[in-house]
Formats: sequence, C-alpha cells, structure tokens
Amino acid sequence: ANGLPPLHAGMSVQQWAVDFAAAYAALAAEAELGGAMALDAYAAQDPAECFAVLSAAFFAAPGLLQGSYPEVYGQLRLFYRQDPLLRLGG
Repeated sequence: ANGLPPLHAGMSVQQWAVDFAAAYAALAAEAELGGAMALDAYAAQDPAECFAVLSAAFFAAPGLLQGSYPEVYGQLRLFYRQDPLLRLGG
C-alpha cells in the first residue's frame, strides 16, 4: 500500500502522483503545526493513509475535499467513476 491504486485506462499515473504528493505535503505541513485540521490528521501519516482519508472525505464530505484539494477531488472522481457533489446537488 503506497497510495497508488491500480488506475483505470486513461488515467495518468504521473498526474495522480503529482496531485496526491501535493496534498500529502500540505496535510503533513498542516499536521506539523498541531492545530485543528479540516481533514483527519491521520492522512499525514503516510501516502497510503492519505489516499484512504481523502477517499473517505470524497464520499463523506465532498465539498470540503473539493474546496481544499480540487485536483485530488478530480482524480478521485475519475478513479471512483462518480461525482458525489452532483449526487448531493452541490
């Protein structure tokens, strides 16, 4: 588990890596500050946990994820082949 699941045809491994690495770095920096975080600080543990936490946010708090990490939201929309914001009317 390294935070890079098998992607669908047409998805860019390189772009996935760029988008998730940026989110992971931002989450790690935010966690380092020690304050309250909008997303679960456990995401800063390692890339696999980052993927897990951001995946959970994709379904449970899609507006928060899209507002905080729109590139990751776009990647997960492609990966899960759905858009929770549309389903929730957002």
